[in-house]
Amino acid sequence: MRKRIFMGLITLLGIVFIIFIAISLHSNLRTKTEVEIKTRYLNFVPFSYKSTARLEGHLETLNYQTHDYLPDGDSNRLIKKHAEVYVPYGYDPKKQYNIIYLMHGMGGNADTWLGTPNNTRLGKRYLDHLIQDKKMPPTIVVTPSYYQAERAYTTDDEDSSLTKAFGEELKNDLMPLVESKYHTFAKDTTDEGFFNSRAHRAFAGFSMGGVTTFYRMCDSMRYFKYFMPFSGSLHWGVEALASDDGEWDADYLVKYIKEQGYSKEDYFMYACCGCLDYGRSVMDPALLSMSKYPKYFKFGKLRDKDTNCVFGISLYEYHTASCRNRSLYNCFPVIANKMNEEK
Repeated sequence: MRKRIFMGLITLLGIVFIIFIAISLHSNLRTKTEVEIKTRYLNFVPFSYKSTARLEGHLETLNYQTHDYLPDGDSNRLIKKHAEVYVPYGYDPKKQYNIIYLMHGMGGNADTWLGTPNNTRLGKRYLDHLIQDKKMPPTIVVTPSYYQAERAYTTDDEDSSLTKAFGEELKNDLMPLVESKYHTFAKDTTDEGFFNSRAHRAFAGFSMGGVTTFYRMCDSMRYFKYFMPFSGSLHWGVEALASDDGEWDADYLVKYIKEQGYSKEDYFMYACCGCLDYGRSVMDPALLSMSKYPKYFKFGKLRDKDTNCVFGISLYEYHTASCRNRSLYNCFPVIANKMNEEK
């Protein structure tokens, strides 16, 4: 018996030692990005969040029609699509709710993040638990698709044109439909109604959904104040495909933010990536280049004064669903609470 206890203690000490060495090695091998822009390390998701919450929200499928908004597309062609809408537990149509539009990556669809009403996924359970545990206020979450069909298909440019063009579908077709059905802070679905409620609206996405998010910073700040790009940058976008210049992302963003008439006080970005994620190959140079424009991107910690950009790293995560869901778990409460503090 004593021998077993002794061997158990030795094993436990060995595991603790290995973890200590791993953490020490990582602290000594921190990248230039992690050092220069005060990277935040994301929390692990509690194991209990994988189970069904006691207070469950629900998903509703919203069918709609849109058009072909690609530059070389047929604008008269009608396209039938759907989005999934997460309705939080206790939803009251008399109350106003913040809203987050959440985009999948290449090969995904409207069901990738949260699932369907009859077959929910882990992301939906995370939202249920976060709201149940009062880590974030009840929030509406919409998961559309940038594909011009119900399912993914192969494109010549790895979806980059679709991610850019989605902005037109978003403002012309999806937002008016969603926010006329569900009670957000928009008093109506006019351009002015969306503009006046921009502080209560966020856009987020993973991988090519992260690219979609950066494009919305370029063309949709009139309607969105908060942005969460996960594991993807404009370096995977249309204009950057022929470029190896890591500085390109910041120059492009600054140009279009300036054209929209906004400064760093007018928006907030919470970017995330896995420590072992191949998305870091484009996110690191993009964020470093952005940090050279403090007039537009002030990186820092969440509580730092004047910070409008935060970068979070998920240790031991690759470019996977686990990394994607961990980003949701860490970022959504921060952004949802910030929106809740807005007037």
